[in-house]
Amino acid sequence: MATLLYLIAWAAFFVLYGWLLDAFVLGWRAGLLVLALVGSFATAFAGLLLFLWVYALIRRNKDPFNPTDHRVVVSVMRLLIRLLRLRVDVSGLEKTPEGPFVLVSNHQTLYDILVLKAQFKNRRVVFIAKEEIFSWPVIGRWTRLLGNIPITRMADRSAAKAILEGIKAYEQGVPVIIFPEGERSHSPKMRPFRSGAFKLAMRPKADILVASLRGVHRTWRGWPFVSQNVQIRFGPLLKPADYQGMNSAELSEQVREIIRPHAEEHSEG
Repeated sequence: MATLLYLIAWAAFFVLYGWLLDAFVLGWRAGLLVLALVGSFATAFAGLLLFLWVYALIRRNKDPFNPTDHRVVVSVMRLLIRLLRLRVDVSGLEKTPEGPFVLVSNHQTLYDILVLKAQFKNRRVVFIAKEEIFSWPVIGRWTRLLGNIPITRMADRSAAKAILEGIKAYEQGVPVIIFPEGERSHSPKMRPFRSGAFKLAMRPKADILVASLRGVHRTWRGWPFVSQNVQIRFGPLLKPADYQGMNSAELSEQVREIIRPHAEEHSEG
């Protein structure tokens, strides 16, 4: 829906700017048409940001797990994926359990959140995300609105609080997504996992859905002339019995070794 509305707005602004600049009357002058095209794109995008800001302002202090809010943001995220010219190939999504779960993934860039969230069109999912994101204009409001959980570092009191908040969300039936690397790698090469992240799943004995991302670090390369391929592979799904008797460090290393071959395959740096 967001994509369709954006295209309509873009087309409308293009016609308006083209008329104001006399780009059509003057024989379809290329320079003026390009100016109208770029200006209409920017105006439509500004309109999108304004809509998101007003919507988040109206919905503040409401239920953070409201399914309508999540559907709105997923629709917008799918639009952004198209605008960024990312071709996302997904496999294994059928392994997602019907009940709540903890999703663990490698972390290449900020856009990992974009491509992962967009896959759960009809599911409310929350992220344990870097605290600074919550203070960003527009994005910060939406990050809070959707019930995402802020964290600073994986080894301080904020981390412990974030894990407890994540467990609380899980016990309310909401899947929780966490990046155990604790920071973005900006490359295919994975950073070491921080084992404390796995307490999010181990304490409530949650199902762990393993996910691996590949190619997200190439976002913006060659944009807008070149599209980039992104791969998301979901699975395996680890049941509590699969990690029974392990400590968090052992489970962390096992999951990392599951993700690494796909995430780093044919890595180009």
